[in-house]
Amino acid sequence: MSNLVNFIIIDDDAINNIICTYTINELFPEADIQSFTEPEKGLEYIQKAFSEREYSEVDTILLLDLNMPTMTGWEVLQSYEKLSDQIKEQIKIFILSSSLDRRDKERAKITPHVIDILEKPLSMAKILPSLNS
Repeated sequence: MSNLVNFIIIDDDAINNIICTYTINELFPEADIQSFTEPEKGLEYIQKAFSEREYSEVDTILLLDLNMPTMTGWEVLQSYEKLSDQIKEQIKIFILSSSLDRRDKERAKITPHVIDILEKPLSMAKILPSLNS
């Protein structure tokens, strides 16, 4: 993974998004961080921003919550699968959830494009090993 990393956070909890942004800024002060409390807006951003550019040397990490009221993280992933390969090649997905349900963990392991599932709140100790895998 390169030293330059950008992030997209999709979580309906604005406070969690602030915590994530703070944590990311501590590790990657140069990172561009896009945060969305509405999953639909996050998907819209991904489709627009990543289809209009060529492949980037900069890694982009999507931190995705599972339990959201208008669209679950699983539904976001279903919509994400319909995006072009060009878009999907540019983003690495990490589920960031407070869910301790082992079924969520098992499902995350077999879901295409999901690298890992991390437990909220995001911390430096949790994010670094996952980003280096």
